[in-house]
Amino acid sequence: MSLATGREKRVTAGNKMSRLLENEEEDEFYTTTYGGFNDEEEDNDFNTSDEDQDSDVLDSDFDVSEDDDVKSDEDDDSKPKRKRKGVETKAYREPVKKVKKTEEDVKDDNAEKKKHKLKRRKKPDMSSAQIYSAEKKSLRQSTTMKSIDVQMRAKDNEAKAKMLKEMAAKKNVSEVRRLTQAELLEEAKLTEAMNLKSLEDYQKLELERKKSRVVKSVYRGPIIRYHSTSMPVVEESSEINVETELEPQPVKPPVETEKCSRTFITFTDERTFDEYFPNTKPKPKVKSYCPVTRLPAKYYDPITNSPYANVQAFKIIRDAYRQQVQGNGDKKLADSLRRQRMLQAQAKANKAAAEAAKAQQADS
Repeated sequence: MSLATGREKRVTAGNKMSRLLENEEEDEFYTTTYGGFNDEEEDNDFNTSDEDQDSDVLDSDFDVSEDDDVKSDEDDDSKPKRKRKGVETKAYREPVKKVKKTEEDVKDDNAEKKKHKLKRRKKPDMSSAQIYSAEKKSLRQSTTMKSIDVQMRAKDNEAKAKMLKEMAAKKNVSEVRRLTQAELLEEAKLTEAMNLKSLEDYQKLELERKKSRVVKSVYRGPIIRYHSTSMPVVEESSEINVETELEPQPVKPPVETEKCSRTFITFTDERTFDEYFPNTKPKPKVKSYCPVTRLPAKYYDPITNSPYANVQAFKIIRDAYRQQVQGNGDKKLADSLRRQRMLQAQAKANKAAAEAAKAQQADS
């Protein structure tokens, strides 16, 4: 036994059914095709009591007249059909016994039906409303634009009037009037003269500024530039085979090579370069010969300024020089020769002592 069948009936059961039926939407197909439940005025075959009429009367919004049927057909294309809310029920009702009404009751019923028809609302024509709203909107835009233009003109006029009043106050005049064409031309001539004068003053001022500027002295003579930089070492191939044909070789990725320093000296003037590096060839040296042996001289005597080829020639040249000095009686030259002999003897003695020391070290 389920809980629904076993429980007691609620006190509030069925209270919302009447509200649901009142809010129920009408079936458009049923009203347009079959006419719904609209009663006819002269239909006396079926009559109901007042209680049944009160219970069956719905909201006037759901009663559709014949005029509304035509309008609903026009709105079917523009509006989608609304679905009926709530639950559609088909409750069984016992037929009501026919009761003959008097003439007064029939008149009252007809009056009530007329009142219900008057209360029925007519659906507004949406197409006409849309056209009206669009025209109204366009009219409002044009009027707003015109009103804005009028306001702008009024503001401009107020600004001009204010400016004229200020000019009149500055010039101590009651009112400022517009100048004529001739007066404007005269004022333009005066303005032109003032502008020309100010231009001349400005040009003079610019010339004075240019003169007062400190100009750097630029050396325009010959220049020697010294530039040092690093460069990759270029390997030179010693042998080049010309007979072999070149074959396409794959491109190798760049390899980092060693770098070397290079120094460049640049001469901007050729005359400076010729001065430091003359192209004149040196004179060939004159071969000197020994006056004693007549052989090419390999040595040069600084005292006698004479070349000699060997030791024997040197001794002969010095003996001849000594005899010449002694014969002339020059004491200074004799002293210099004596000192030279002493130095030579001392050098020989030092040399002999060094050789003897080396020999002793070798023996030990």
